[in-house]
Amino acid sequence: MIQTESGTPIPAIQGSYCWESMCADYAGDMELLEGQVPVSVLVGENISIHLGTNVPPDELTLVEYVNGVARPISLREGSFQLAQEKGTHYYGAFARWTSPQNSQVSLGDTSFAFVIRGVEKK
Repeated sequence: MIQTESGTPIPAIQGSYCWESMCADYAGDMELLEGQVPVSVLVGENISIHLGTNVPPDELTLVEYVNGVARPISLREGSFQLAQEKGTHYYGAFARWTSPQNSQVSLGDTSFAFVIRGVEKK
């Protein structure tokens, strides 16, 4: 679940994933978001990502696509601050869970994408 600090939900599109012995490959983040209507969010608002699992992922990365280039976004406890710029912002995220006995053994991973329209406060 992705939502703003004011409680506005932001829908995400499931991307590629592997869990146990089942894997599925999907198009890249930008292709997944084609035709998606962005949710309006106040610029600078905090946005949190909750994966709905009892065990948090060992890795959670987020990128914003700017002019087709993926730029890393810093997450703090699964949250980030939307940029101060108005306009449409495209994001892709990746989460991975690893074995507690061996961090080189993946228990599963998932990717997802979402789009936000940054708007000014009224």
